Amino acid sequence: MNALQQFNPKLHDQLTKQPELVLDLKELILANEVKGDQSAEAESIAAAADALQYKPPKNYSLPFIWAYFAPVFSVTAAALIKLQAATAIPWMSFIILSGVSVRLCILPLMIRQMTLINKVSQASPNIRLAMKLFKHSKLGLHKRVWYLSKAMLDYQRQTNTSLF
Repeated sequence: MNALQQFNPKLHDQLTKQPELVLDLKELILANEVKGDQSAEAESIAAAADALQYKPPKNYSLPFIWAYFAPVFSVTAAALIKLQAATAIPWMSFIILSGVSVRLCILPLMIRQMTLINKVSQASPNIRLAMKLFKHSKLGLHKRVWYLSKAMLDYQRQTNTSLF
C-alpha cells in the first residue's frame, strides 16, 4: 500500500476509505488470470479503474518519423554516457561542455554560411533586375529561361558567388 500511496495518493485514499473495492478488484483479476484471457483481464482492470475513477497517466510517444532514428538516438546516448563515465565529469558540467563542443565543431560551417548569405544578399538586387528584364522580353519561354540561366551563371563566375 505504501507503493500505491507514492504512485497515486488519490487512489490510495479511495481504497483506504472503501477497502471492499480492493477485494472486488482482486477477485476480478484472479478470475481472469485463471481463465488466461488477457483481453478480459485488461477489460476488468479498466472497468475496476473506472469504478474507482482512476485515470492512468498518458503515454506520450515520439512522432512517427523519429521511430526510424531510434538507433541513432540510442547509440548517441550510449556514447555520451560512456564518455561521461570515462571522464568522471559531473553531469551538469558534461552537458554544458557537450553543447559547447558541438557548437565549436559547427562553427566553421556557420562562418561559411554567413559569408555565403552575405554574398547572395549583395547579389540579390542584380538577380531581381535580370529577372524583370527577362520577364518582360518578347522571347519564347524556353529562350528566356535559357538566357536567364546563362546570365546567372556568368554573374556567378564574375562575382565568385554560388547561388545554389
